[in-house]
Amino acid sequence: MPDSRSGDPGSKASFQGKLNVPAGAPYTITELAILILITGTPGVGKSILASKLSKKLDCQHVDISTLVRRKKLYTRVDKKRRTLIADERRLKSAVNNLIREDNNRCLVISTHFLGGYLPISLVKYCFVLRLSPEKLRKRLVLRRWSRSKIRENVEAELIGVCQFEAIALLGRKKVHEVDTTGKSSTKVLGEVSNLVDGKKKDIGNAGVVDWLETYDLKTWG
Repeated sequence: MPDSRSGDPGSKASFQGKLNVPAGAPYTITELAILILITGTPGVGKSILASKLSKKLDCQHVDISTLVRRKKLYTRVDKKRRTLIADERRLKSAVNNLIREDNNRCLVISTHFLGGYLPISLVKYCFVLRLSPEKLRKRLVLRRWSRSKIRENVEAELIGVCQFEAIALLGRKKVHEVDTTGKSSTKVLGEVSNLVDGKKKDIGNAGVVDWLETYDLKTWG
């Protein structure tokens, strides 16, 4: 269930990364499509940010979990963990099709699952949302997740699994962490928009959030 915090997405911003190509000019998807990734542990607020950012930039928003579920792009159901195991080959094909069909040539993808299905060379920015482990635990309790699933995801947030995966896939220069703790969705949207618009130049700050400095891993074991 997406984060339900409200906030005005504001007016549409100019997207400096969008390319202008003369009508009739030959092109490939690698020349035109621009991807913005919003990732993070389940429960940190990816979906609501991606939805608001896509509206602000006039982009299409695709949530990977929703796409996998609706298009049945999975190989099996993990009943113990209550999750779907994505078929990366079919998922890659589906994402590429969305890129080709995107008239705005701009796509915002929200996902906690990063992998080979993503066209890495097209990613312009990757924002990793972070949330204090205690706040995350409370949100997942409200979702009525099982104790084991809550523990698994809180520990993943505590050690920064999504951050490490993003860096491994894209490199540090494209990855930017945003600590959402205590911030409204409007505030988070503003921070991300300023980076996308070029108003702030410090894109690529991966590693600034370190919950292990504040929390003890043993507490969540």
